[in-house]
Amino acid sequence: MGESRETKLQTALTESELMKRAAEGDRSVLPRVRQILDEVPAAVDALGNIEQFARTAIVELAVGKHVMLEEAMNRKLDQVAAGIAGTEPSPLERLLAEQIALCWQQLRFLEMRNAQARDCTLSQRDHYEKSISRAQKRYLQAIKTLAQIRKLGLPALQVNIATEGGKQVNVSAADAGGSR
Repeated sequence: MGESRETKLQTALTESELMKRAAEGDRSVLPRVRQILDEVPAAVDALGNIEQFARTAIVELAVGKHVMLEEAMNRKLDQVAAGIAGTEPSPLERLLAEQIALCWQQLRFLEMRNAQARDCTLSQRDHYEKSISRAQKRYLQAIKTLAQIRKLGLPALQVNIATEGGKQVNVSAADAGGSR
């Protein structure tokens, strides 16, 4: 029987000469690169995920080479994103949840750096504060966007229900559907 997709991916990623030449911009390896990406779609996810590169860069900046902290921070990011996404997120909700988690992590990192910067100039402190403000703005904008997407995804439905005793209860789709 043939190689599994995982084995093909590992083989492709460990072809060190191919990877070296590709990293150096050698376009002559492009046919082999295309073949690998066609045969092993998981390679596209592994190599083409710019969000993962950004996440890795932020985590490495925060923890350096400390493997335990790196793993803990990645797991925390996964937990935050999963909590935001909910139980059955749409693909767009999942992307926005991951974006919110990444913005949250970056904001907390900048706040940590600001708190640790004890002997800095006023100009440096101003730089930290502006960076925090920009990160806060991106974080809140991502949250707002997710809220808007979820609001648009709900059916516009309200039902008026008469209960015993003559009281009327209004139930909307948001009330009936519960949290996502």
